[in-house]
Amino acid sequence: MKPETAYPGGVLFDMDGLLFDSERPAIPLIMALSREMGTPVSEDVIRRTIGCNAHLSRRIYEESVPKVDYAALFRRFDAVMQERGASGQIALKDGALELLDWLRARGVPCAVASSSPLRTVESYLEGAGIRGYFSCLVTGDVLTHSKPHPEAFQKAAEGLGRRPEECLVLEDSPNGIRAGHDALCRVCMVPDLFPWREEMSAFADWHLNSLREVPALIERVWGKA
Repeated sequence: MKPETAYPGGVLFDMDGLLFDSERPAIPLIMALSREMGTPVSEDVIRRTIGCNAHLSRRIYEESVPKVDYAALFRRFDAVMQERGASGQIALKDGALELLDWLRARGVPCAVASSSPLRTVESYLEGAGIRGYFSCLVTGDVLTHSKPHPEAFQKAAEGLGRRPEECLVLEDSPNGIRAGHDALCRVCMVPDLFPWREEMSAFADWHLNSLREVPALIERVWGKA
């Protein structure tokens, strides 16, 4: 069915791995910090927490590495990443700024729906100079449920004053696309650490190689104004 409007009612962005190239540097940082603290965490454990909020991540870490001091580890991790974000050291993903400009020019409101805490999200957005593109931020510290639960995208759509069915979710992880699907949004996956697999089509309407390809997708699906 062709949408009733020329553009989505809103675009809901994940942050880590979708807007910012932050997942790749995060993995070796967590591994290094955990080694310094005497409780090494493997890359496999870290990857299992991608897209999860702090509550679920903590459970995964403590089940996998029982002696890990999760709170202390992530105080150190968050401090480093917030400093990097605030100083603009975390790169935007290819095409992110151009996509935000394109959406702004067409009056499409945007939200961030991230499992990261608010202070981290704001440091990244402000450090990259893109905070003003987003009229709503939904972050992990205000969520009851972690992705793949749909709460983050439901709240983001509500924050924009839109129904989820009117919104397009942009995500890079399996947890994220399932959350968008279950929120009843249209979903596009732009893979980062997790490659596209055909079974993901159960949760994502489309998959693209880069955010640069999103405007053409929107024009094709929603139709020109």
